[in-house]
Amino acid sequence: MPETGNTIALKRRIIDTAFQEEIPERYDLFIFANQEEISCTVAERSEKKFLALESWDIVNEDYTDAGFLRDLRSESRLLSLKGYPRVVCCTGFHNATLVPNPLFEAGTAADQLNFANQPKSDDQILIDQLHQIEASNIYTVPSLIYRNFSDWFHLAEFHHTSTALIEYLLTVNKNTKEELLTVNVHRSFVEIIVTRWRELLLYNHFKYDTPEELIYYLLFVCEQLHLNPDHINVQFAGEINESDSAFQLSSKYIRNAGMAVRPESYSYSDSFSELSKQVHFNLFSQIICAS
Repeated sequence: MPETGNTIALKRRIIDTAFQEEIPERYDLFIFANQEEISCTVAERSEKKFLALESWDIVNEDYTDAGFLRDLRSESRLLSLKGYPRVVCCTGFHNATLVPNPLFEAGTAADQLNFANQPKSDDQILIDQLHQIEASNIYTVPSLIYRNFSDWFHLAEFHHTSTALIEYLLTVNKNTKEELLTVNVHRSFVEIIVTRWRELLLYNHFKYDTPEELIYYLLFVCEQLHLNPDHINVQFAGEINESDSAFQLSSKYIRNAGMAVRPESYSYSDSFSELSKQVHFNLFSQIICAS
């Protein structure tokens, strides 16, 4: 795996021959960043078609040294460009809390966030509105990420990935009255989202070290929400495939389990055929923020 420094390593690069770097004003840029990964993709604006993608593993998490971001941008064919008319950046750092709008007060947002989180003193506090569930999402972005991305792209829009995931899942499943459990797998943690029709029943993340721990949290959620594993529909997304131990193990306990698919409201160049459709769910679900 090619390395650009001692903290990041290129994981994927897909660049369609139709992508024209010399005219970035034709494209929207989507960025996803958390403690494990920074990834980005571009979509042709008029045709709503994805043409390029890059993904970088963060090997040693350190958001106090800007060196790895400089290395990243210098090596990236997508992040090094200027002139994108729209840049959407969803961050997935764990300091975040959902507050129903009747209980939300902008002036005490930091206190509401600190009640269940421990952000750093220099983190940037931001707020998203989730219109479908009438709630506010209070979250933080490491100051290094916020400053650099804002400097690179002056019109960058920041959102939390949970905002995009929740709004996206509620939109595409708005006519589905049964519960849907989405398991979005990362390298060391998993996001679990449970929706029913136009309701959010749960969003949470859990750290895991083994496939058995991942399945434990899945079954724990089912137990807490009184969901029958024989009946609940479960879709896996992110860094997992059907041959992985976690998915194979899930089939022993979950009858209706399968893989999620990326949004169908956009098209994808033929170059994306090498990419499994459940991968980069956080990245592609950001289209809901750009609609």
